[in-house]
Amino acid sequence: MTIGYLFNESYWHQGAATETVKLIQYYLCNEIGIHELKAFVMPENVLSEKVLLKNGFIKENHTVQGKNWGGKEIAVLNEFTYTMKHMEEIGYPEILSEETDLHKIEKMLEGYDLREFQSSQYVGQAPIDTSMVLSKVIYPAYILNPQVKEKVEQALYEMLFGTDFDVYIVTLYVISELFKEKNNITPFKMELGKILNQLKIELSRRKTDIQSGVSYPNGYIKLSAWDELMRLNHVCQEEYQIAIL
Repeated sequence: MTIGYLFNESYWHQGAATETVKLIQYYLCNEIGIHELKAFVMPENVLSEKVLLKNGFIKENHTVQGKNWGGKEIAVLNEFTYTMKHMEEIGYPEILSEETDLHKIEKMLEGYDLREFQSSQYVGQAPIDTSMVLSKVIYPAYILNPQVKEKVEQALYEMLFGTDFDVYIVTLYVISELFKEKNNITPFKMELGKILNQLKIELSRRKTDIQSGVSYPNGYIKLSAWDELMRLNHVCQEEYQIAIL
């Protein structure tokens, strides 16, 4: 699929194009399931090239001809390609196994800036498939370095003192981990006691704010977040005899 964008000059140099392309990629790759995107840029349009490169597009080693492009009947264009890769192909397990910076681990768990981290098919409008991150990144990283378990537990705990979005993400990780542990498909069991205790406190403290909606990093507001949390709480009580609310 080919993408394109055109911005009024008054909006240049504000990051609007870069963020717009990121949102387009996220929607097409994670929601629609498209794995390859194309874009074509006139060689003199250096700013557009930078936007694509920032978003992971690769500049091909050839040019193509375009008709009626940029006011020209025939124009020579540079071709750019973005290919959706799986998180294990990127080497995230290896990266996590070697990472010592807790803040960087938190950003990886949050997953918004990592387009290879797909959204969940089970939680409506969830920003990240926490179950897949556990299976494809955290568990393989643990095999490489068992200290990953403690680092991830600490990162999840610290995220509870962040934004409402962070607390929501931690909830999704907890639910995913409980499911995997119950079905014996994890290489370890997380020490969830400390996380669950603080999660209950934070959800209770933030109830009014979350009922108004949880803001994602891309500006999307999930208005049904509290309803989703109540549903997950019911699942926890029924399946794992644990309450999060």
